[in-house]
Amino acid sequence: MPSTLAIVRRILTQFALDKRTLALLFVAPLVVLWLLSVILGADTVGPKIATVNLPTEFQTQLEQIDARITETDADEASALLADNDVAAVLSMEGDRTLKVELEGADSHEVGSRTRHMRRSLGRGARRGSRRDGSHYRR
Repeated sequence: MPSTLAIVRRILTQFALDKRTLALLFVAPLVVLWLLSVILGADTVGPKIATVNLPTEFQTQLEQIDARITETDADEASALLADNDVAAVLSMEGDRTLKVELEGADSHEVGSRTRHMRRSLGRGARRGSRRDGSHYRR
């Protein structure tokens, strides 16, 4: 038993004298926790969406998910999408068809934008088109 206490005392003394070990035990976890709070606590920015003749109830639902709405005509919306100034263009075709145009270069961003729009508008819109005219199904 006395040898066990001597070993514990020696190890604790070495810890107390070794500044690097103390830093790794106490300072490093605090820095990591602070970095995580900075990264995870950052404000998210909603997608910037151009709308063409979209009913006001759709626009209200999009604004509830922090989407930044720009009301434009069809030509200006296409130009904004081509210049990557907006994430998507929403327009109505007829009375019941919602047309969604996405830039389409980055599939991760396309999925994220589609989820935002589905969350705000419901799951009715299941087909969209990319800027090059091709269609996709989700």
